[in-house]
Amino acid sequence: MTQQFPESCQLPQPHILYKPNKKGNANFFDHLKLSTKEVNILRQEIAQLAISHQLDDKTINIPTGQKVKQIMVIQVFLAEDHLNLDLLKALDERLGFYALFEIHAVSGEVSYVIHFKESREKVDDGRLFKVIKRFQTTTFPDIPFGATDLDDFYNKLTKTIGQDQLEVSHQDVKSAIEVTDQIQKLEKKSQVLRKKMYAAKSMRQQMAYKKEYQELQLEIKTLKN
Repeated sequence: MTQQFPESCQLPQPHILYKPNKKGNANFFDHLKLSTKEVNILRQEIAQLAISHQLDDKTINIPTGQKVKQIMVIQVFLAEDHLNLDLLKALDERLGFYALFEIHAVSGEVSYVIHFKESREKVDDGRLFKVIKRFQTTTFPDIPFGATDLDDFYNKLTKTIGQDQLEVSHQDVKSAIEVTDQIQKLEKKSQVLRKKMYAAKSMRQQMAYKKEYQELQLEIKTLKN
């Protein structure tokens, strides 16, 4: 819950980005260059968007990073049970800061979504960032107060939220994502080989598939370690 964030980074009152019939709603979405269809879906699924906390060098006493200057906690109150996470990604790619989304379902359940994203060299259709991977958890994340700077803080916060989705625990999240993707591709390939191995009619084919399967398993084990 939001009260678990340090009081020092809590805004005096939430800064409303979007709320039905609130003045300025159209300007907020228009500025982000979302399509009419995307805006209509967001308006249907979201009851309110509000910045509740600002994590930066002044509020959590961690030096500014080269890339990350601040991280905003955005509360997303849902109007219905479903939220199109791809549209949340499209929204985050267009925001001019790094964000941690705290999603409040109609049922009262709270979950946290963070996109590991990188700045684009050129703005593309309003998109300032490129999202590399989305991570989600229903557990309040550990706040990495021991981070050396906000780049390190963002890296560790992302890894904490995505720990169940990452196969490895590399210090660099981008590397962990790349290795995880590689492992998942190899595991799919090994499953295909396993099926071929049991379906092979000749012992020679079985042994060939088994050898290739074992080599893949060894590669997967090496990557995980």
